[in-house]
Amino acid sequence: MQRMLTAASRQLGSIPLLLPLAAVAGCILSVYWGGAWLLLPPACILSACVLRRWRVALCALLCGAASLLYTGMLAEQGRGMRERLYTQGALEVQGRVVRQMEHGFILSPGWNCPNVQVRADERRMLCYLGDTVSVRGVPSSSRPPLVPGMFDAASWRRGQGIALTMELVEGHVVGHDFSLVDIRRLGLDIRESLVRRIMPPGTEADWRRQVLCAMVLGDKAAAEEETMEVFRRGGCLHVFAVSGLHVALVFGILWQFFFVLRLVRPRVARPLILLLVGVYVLVTGCAVPALRAFLMLALFTAGLMLRRRAGMANIWCFSALAVLLVSPNRLFDAGFLLSFSVYAGICYGVYLCRRDAPLLHPDPYLPRRLWNRWQRFWSHREQNARACVVVSLSAWLVSIPVTIGFFHTFTPYSVLTNIAIAALLLPLMLFGLLLMLLGGVPVLGAALEFCALKCSGALLAVVGFFASLPNAYMASVPQQPPDAAVLLTRPFGSVCMLGNPGLLVNCGSEQTVNFTTHPALFHSGFTPAWLLVCGKPASQGGGADTMKRLFPGMQVLRYDALPGGGYACRSAAGTFQIYPAVEEPSRTDSNRAPAVLWQGANRRVLYVGDASVDTFLSIPQEERHADTIVLGRHPTQPLFAPELLRATGARRIILLPHASLPLRPQDAGPQTELIPLHGSALVPL
Repeated sequence: MQRMLTAASRQLGSIPLLLPLAAVAGCILSVYWGGAWLLLPPACILSACVLRRWRVALCALLCGAASLLYTGMLAEQGRGMRERLYTQGALEVQGRVVRQMEHGFILSPGWNCPNVQVRADERRMLCYLGDTVSVRGVPSSSRPPLVPGMFDAASWRRGQGIALTMELVEGHVVGHDFSLVDIRRLGLDIRESLVRRIMPPGTEADWRRQVLCAMVLGDKAAAEEETMEVFRRGGCLHVFAVSGLHVALVFGILWQFFFVLRLVRPRVARPLILLLVGVYVLVTGCAVPALRAFLMLALFTAGLMLRRRAGMANIWCFSALAVLLVSPNRLFDAGFLLSFSVYAGICYGVYLCRRDAPLLHPDPYLPRRLWNRWQRFWSHREQNARACVVVSLSAWLVSIPVTIGFFHTFTPYSVLTNIAIAALLLPLMLFGLLLMLLGGVPVLGAALEFCALKCSGALLAVVGFFASLPNAYMASVPQQPPDAAVLLTRPFGSVCMLGNPGLLVNCGSEQTVNFTTHPALFHSGFTPAWLLVCGKPASQGGGADTMKRLFPGMQVLRYDALPGGGYACRSAAGTFQIYPAVEEPSRTDSNRAPAVLWQGANRRVLYVGDASVDTFLSIPQEERHADTIVLGRHPTQPLFAPELLRATGARRIILLPHASLPLRPQDAGPQTELIPLHGSALVPL
């Protein structure tokens, strides 16, 4: 027992801030979740006392108490603001704009108050980062995601420290006082000017330049969704934005530049490198992963300058502790958790690489100074390759729980992608930085641009290869069985998925596909084999093309290209018979909606949707029988005939939200259940 306590005390001596960090995390979790988390801070303090680490126990007590008081104050202020907003129907808030968004901004009323998200159009109120504004708003309607992992706004707001969201009624700018936000705004202004060197006007559609701007400067404003989708499916979206990896690369480039060329003395080089890296973090937007990396590098460099032992594990604990004491809600932020957990995995991988001897070691008892040139070459290359594999594998394994917990996705080839692109990141960052700084030089700028674009194109090609592999980007939920079916209802137009893999009826516009249809199907475990386009929003608005890009193996069937006798297709989910519309083309072609009959293994579903009565009557009478009928509303010839519906023998008739049919339960028959749907929902059939 005494040996165990001695070993634990020795380990705690190398990482003294581990218990204070655990105490702070327990205090934050106890405020929001309660339960057993209340026992974690006392357990940390008691453990430090048992191991006779009195300073660690005192630090854990003070940090835990400060975190508990501050987090409790923020939570209480947030509850009070929400009560006043929903009780009075409106709320007036004055604070500083700390973040601008596409539709609105985030307001910070003060250090002792949580943030407030204000939704507003730029035309209604024009304000900039750092402005002090006074706003009056009403409660904002927010609905939960249809399925887990589908743009969970509530989870994102909690990680950003946002207590409430409201719609702007009126507001005005009070003034502008100098603060730290102005320094960040200055960095963003500098970034905009540097982006023009990498992406001159007229080159915004070049994917290679989009990658350069995102990777070197952290600017994703001009990045297209297709470009981000490649990195998302490849499992290396962290490369597409400035993170700790990029800060470490910049630090390494500057370190080699100053110490190899010996331009200045080492005493001057180290603080100068930190200053330049700090400017880079400021210009790229001061993201949490970048700040974490800069803080850790600053502490490590300070340890070298002061000739003090700087343990990376203890520096990691100090960085996390500093972030949580200033902003406790960051504990619920996916970026914070991914950044710190991945770094912990990388540190463990480096620890393993240092413990193991090289596989190509010539002789364990032969001193390194006696190795010949080839022995040094192969030993060095083998150790670097193994380190790359071990580090990538460690980071991937650690990131899996966080990725599944927040995004409900799994990328099996992510570790291979990161290993493959490891050799491209350094030259891409090097040429990108040189292009950003020296792009205006006539001859040198053109050469740097050529090299940077070549490296960016190679990175895109490698990532695109892994992204194109089967099952490269999977949902964490298992695939639905073949006889599963769902309705994705919306107030104006709905989407129906029959079978898996099966037939998808409608998909909506490009925006609907990106933010509703695809996430709902993907995170529910459905894969469409065919898409039946039934209207202009999908065919002309880009929705069908977007679905084809997201599901490459899917076949698109357009309503205006169906043969006169209909179309039949078959998969493991059953047989699908499509009956085309029979009316003549009218002034609005969107009125031409077909009907679909799905015959599965144990069920039969007739999707009438927005088809007309004539289209329904064109179905042979013996084929109209179904277990479930889905009805919408045709603009001019709606299907409202109780005798026709009863003749189908359906046990359920589902009315879409836009149906508005005056059907009563007795019209459908005594053995038939009439189910009207309302609003937006994901309803299983």
